[in-house]
Amino acid sequence: MGVETCDGEKKFLPNGDKNSSHNEPRDWRSSSKRQIFASFVANLTVLSSGMGLGYPATTLSLLTDPTSVVALTEDQGSWVASINTIFSPVGGLIASYTLDKFGRKKTLIAINILSIISWAIVAFSSRSDANVMYMEIIGARIIIGIVAGLSSSPSSVYSAEIAKPRLRGRLTVFTSISISSGVLIIYMLGYFINNDWRLVSGIAGMISIVALLSLYFVPESPRWLVMKNRDTQAEKSLKRLNGKECNCKEELQQLTEQIHGNNAGGGRSLTRWEMLQRPEFYKPVFIMMCFFTFQQLSGTFVLVVYAVKFSVTAGVTLDPFLFTVLLGIARVLGTAIVGFLLDVLGRRQPAIIGGLGMGISLFGVVLCMWNPCPATKWIAAFLIFFYVFTSTVSFLVIPFAMIAEVYPQRMRGFASGITVSYAYVLCFLAIKIYPTLVTLIGSDYICLMYGTVAFLGVLFVYNFLPETNKKSLQEIEELFTKK
Repeated sequence: MGVETCDGEKKFLPNGDKNSSHNEPRDWRSSSKRQIFASFVANLTVLSSGMGLGYPATTLSLLTDPTSVVALTEDQGSWVASINTIFSPVGGLIASYTLDKFGRKKTLIAINILSIISWAIVAFSSRSDANVMYMEIIGARIIIGIVAGLSSSPSSVYSAEIAKPRLRGRLTVFTSISISSGVLIIYMLGYFINNDWRLVSGIAGMISIVALLSLYFVPESPRWLVMKNRDTQAEKSLKRLNGKECNCKEELQQLTEQIHGNNAGGGRSLTRWEMLQRPEFYKPVFIMMCFFTFQQLSGTFVLVVYAVKFSVTAGVTLDPFLFTVLLGIARVLGTAIVGFLLDVLGRRQPAIIGGLGMGISLFGVVLCMWNPCPATKWIAAFLIFFYVFTSTVSFLVIPFAMIAEVYPQRMRGFASGITVSYAYVLCFLAIKIYPTLVTLIGSDYICLMYGTVAFLGVLFVYNFLPETNKKSLQEIEELFTKK
């Protein structure tokens, strides 16, 4: 009979004793609260990534205004909007090294420090020289791009490693909730402070300072500590995450057996090159890269950055900045809901249903563009909301949640980093070429293209995406070793 230990991994009891609770925490609600709190604090770091992603949506019109101090050209504006995504893969590669070398917590600390520097550069940028100001903004956007790549995996990996299987779906989705919340925060700041982008940047920097200070209250991942043979610290971390009543010595022994004793190297740890050749590494990497391809080429991130312009070209008559804020609210609500859907319905069903909703809503927007009238303008607004909601509960959130759980422990940081890097390379291409595509083929055909990719993504999920719901991390790793 399998029960959960403090860490949430299954341990099998002799004689199939259904009533045994030897390995259960006395107060599992208390341990769950501790894990939720630790995951929440770790994911405050990701707010800055979301704010950086949504920053151009509310400030680009100010920066490109011919009467403003900066007065960026259309091409310069597109670089401000997209250059961060060029450097996001760099952040992902850095994370692939720092996560395994220095740990999850130290990587999160470094991310917050870089975020503060980036926002401070914009907040205190030059007021007298437009060219200097433009270069400072570009420099800050490069740093926030590195931050986005760095922050996409550490917090979700941390959440997956400290969570019980019953909580893992909700906690790993905290990363996407934080990204969506960061986007919403910057949208709201841009709406209420619509004439001072420096002040908006300053407030964003203060939020990053709060996130940095909050990390003092969370421990390092016990799994990473065990991987580094720091068992004493791992035991202390388990106690902080599960309470003093947890049988931490037994839990520590189980983690040690899983991480160090469960390898195919004849009693020795596998080298990284050997791990690269094993199916539990290359199978999930291939699957997740395909999933991220459908995510990026179905327009999920493009609409975040160009929300104002997209709503105008779609014929929406609401105030574009207010409409952008409402889209941000829809995205946050969708992300909050998907956390529960992942634990109830799993990963595949929400991805399939949401992908179908994305395709249907985008095709509907095209019909509204082709048949403009007062009614279709409101229908288009509703369909864009529906697209944002369905993409959030599927292609936008689920890939980021799954990279924290599908990779083997010994390669989790490395695999997560290279996957995120690949995703952000595609993100840059999608965001950078969007204005050009609008000029060449028009918004209607872009929507047709995104909708078609969404439907193809549904076929991919149905045929290839594995279900990881309610499986322990060890069981997921073993899933890929089967033929």
